[in-house]
Amino acid sequence: GVANLEKFVSGGGLLVTFGPELELAPAPGLAAGVSTRAPQGLNARGTVIRAEVSDLNSPVAYGYSPDLSIYYTTGLLLSAGRGGFGRGGFGGRGGAAGRTSGIGSLTIPDVMQTRKSDEELLKESLGGKTEKDFQNSGRGRGGAPVGPPPRIIVRFVPQANDLLLSGLLTGGREIAGQPVVVDAQHGQGHILLFAANPFWRNETSGEFSLELNAAMNYKNLDAGSKPAAPAGGRGRRGGE
Repeated sequence: GVANLEKFVSGGGLLVTFGPELELAPAPGLAAGVSTRAPQGLNARGTVIRAEVSDLNSPVAYGYSPDLSIYYTTGLLLSAGRGGFGRGGFGGRGGAAGRTSGIGSLTIPDVMQTRKSDEELLKESLGGKTEKDFQNSGRGRGGAPVGPPPRIIVRFVPQANDLLLSGLLTGGREIAGQPVVVDAQHGQGHILLFAANPFWRNETSGEFSLELNAAMNYKNLDAGSKPAAPAGGRGRRGGE
């Protein structure tokens, strides 16, 4: 599963994820610097939302103007950078305040008796290692570098009152300014993450070229990115 995806991407492949598959993003060694969480109080069903192309230099955005309309239905939210939302375990539900089963206290995890725990399943998929092992090493699976910070290609407009173009939207503050499309480099390849389904019938035709651009330029998706800062921010010593 995760091991084969990591091998594919680090070898130069392009992985496109959206919907529930976004939970792969925080998996150790994949999309470093990207995290997900479930929205709170957000209700959008087939809603057209205002967004903006925040990185016009990315090959993913070739041919686009700064303004973009997104056909959106409530789903996992993305965060990109060297921080982020973090994950509440394998399922990314760290923001939940209560318990789904009502059994035990808040500190006792819910575990189906016929199923291994999320932590055990994740550890098995990583070859017996843990998330902390990869975080401490600063490298992905198989020794691949985690890569530069992810690029936010498209994000929702920052003002909640400006989001709605058409349809139902309540709790818009949850998505205001949040990433819609993120490009995370891993090894020689890239992971392109969509917070909105880009393939919903013909309703999302305005986003089709984002995937086409990524596929056509998958070997050069780092074009137009800002140079990485020197490690430690130090110059050369002794006039070297």
